[in-house]
Amino acid sequence: MSDGSFRAVPPPSAPRPGASPGVGRVLLPILVGLLGFLLGLGIGRFVLGERVQLAEPMPAETVTAVETVTQTVTETVTETVTQTPTAPTSPTAPPAADDILLDGTFTAGQFEFSEVTIREDSFEDFEVSATVTNTGGDVATAEWTVRILDAAGEELGTASASGGPLAAGASADVRLISFDDYAPGADTVEFVVDSQT
Repeated sequence: MSDGSFRAVPPPSAPRPGASPGVGRVLLPILVGLLGFLLGLGIGRFVLGERVQLAEPMPAETVTAVETVTQTVTETVTETVTQTPTAPTSPTAPPAADDILLDGTFTAGQFEFSEVTIREDSFEDFEVSATVTNTGGDVATAEWTVRILDAAGEELGTASASGGPLAAGASADVRLISFDDYAPGADTVEFVVDSQT
């Protein structure tokens, strides 16, 4: 019955006065213990005392054949990997059809950003890639933020990155990551130097 209430279960009945516990209740644990001891003793003797060879050694011809096949497979895989062309993964790769490539350069502090591309990343957030050039002295580290703006100057999102070291006059590709949802209509950007050392 399941009316939502609990019902007390009576405790097991106590043995009758003067009755002895059943033979099974006493003898069964003793037999199980003895059987376990004997099994353990037998297995121990088998493992420790009588070594059994599970397999015969491979003939030399078989070993040579296996080594030859292994070497052939390794060479084939290596040749395939080295001959398989891969798509460029740098931020300066040609933009995809949906990417927005901005003309010109953008300056923030001693850094100049060119080849700026705005795209939607795999998480449906903004992502900005660019080539950054250090027009000042050597920099150990730098952190940048880019504001992504529509044609009316309204902010659609921001993205950030850090990099370094960057010597005076040196350039590097940088990918700025955003946690802002991608929205169409990006028209321009504004870079800001958050910190540099």
